Amino acid sequence: MSKYEIHEVMEFPKVTNWIDGAIVTALYQCAGSDTMPLTFTHPEFFLHRNVYNILSPNLFVYVDRKAPSDINQSLEFSGEFTRITSKFIENFKVGSFQVYLFNLRWQSLRAPVWHRRPLVERKLSLLYCVGEQERMSVYAYRKNWVPDFFIGVTDGHRFGGNKNPVNKLTTHGMQSEAARSVPVSRYYITDHFLNEKKADVLHEGEYIYSLEPGFPFKFKKIALLSTKWGRYGQKTVLGGATLFEVMLV
Repeated sequence: MSKYEIHEVMEFPKVTNWIDGAIVTALYQCAGSDTMPLTFTHPEFFLHRNVYNILSPNLFVYVDRKAPSDINQSLEFSGEFTRITSKFIENFKVGSFQVYLFNLRWQSLRAPVWHRRPLVERKLSLLYCVGEQERMSVYAYRKNWVPDFFIGVTDGHRFGGNKNPVNKLTTHGMQSEAARSVPVSRYYITDHFLNEKKADVLHEGEYIYSLEPGFPFKFKKIALLSTKWGRYGQKTVLGGATLFEVMLV
């Protein structure tokens, strides 16, 4: 079985002529077979939610310690408005991870209520990595790989068996100055945070801060993407999957 490093496989969708233009990456931890980010990060949906000048991800990296028995089938979807078809390309090793590469075709079957026509068809690629998010974080840091988007909607602690919830705003004991130097994704999508300063309401342009003294990052709300993606019974000020920009305090 072939073995590659993370930076090498990021070029596969372009090498195979499946994706044209710039590769924009999104890492989704404990993703299972959730196809919602493929829809709610569509460029025209971004515009509908007043998200401007931010490129939509077209290469998704799903990380989960329990892969579906049939990953290809689990990534396919057909509903009233949307159809997603998946084609398995190959599997290989990335570091110690077993990885499966898929090319996806996202199609809009009819115009949503907020649009005059069906949305533009998209060609996407997806790397399904079997393993724990903690190991992926260590590997990515060592290889100096940072996704453009980080998706923490399912949290991983509650659903995915991670030792630590990824949405907890803590340095895990790291000194503040050292934490400031850690490269992080510019954009963050989640439906909740832990260890954050509570707020009754959060408007666009307002910030989420950590309760932990010295935590070096703040999260600027850009837009609520969808109330249909996330929460899962939790009461949260965000109301659903929300897009943030990550900034230094």
